[in-house]
Amino acid sequence: MHRALQSEDIIHAVLEHIKYSSTDLVNVAMTCSQLAGPALDILWYEQPSLVPLIMCLPQDTWEVADQTIVSEVYHLSLDSTMLTVL
Repeated sequence: MHRALQSEDIIHAVLEHIKYSSTDLVNVAMTCSQLAGPALDILWYEQPSLVPLIMCLPQDTWEVADQTIVSEVYHLSLDSTMLTVL
């Protein structure tokens, strides 16, 4: 990697220019292990809902049925940002 990209400040400045394109940030994260952490931090910093976080759980703890994530504890619409506890 180029010596300039060893600076956290420069990496952050570069990633700030592409933070509005999640596809580009994912590509950057998969390109280089030194860029993966900062790129993933930006991706996970703000999420439109809890769905991406819940989908990180083991697949036997949730399922998708009719655009809703269903579990014994909660129902979460894939379109919604609200979590409904049963």
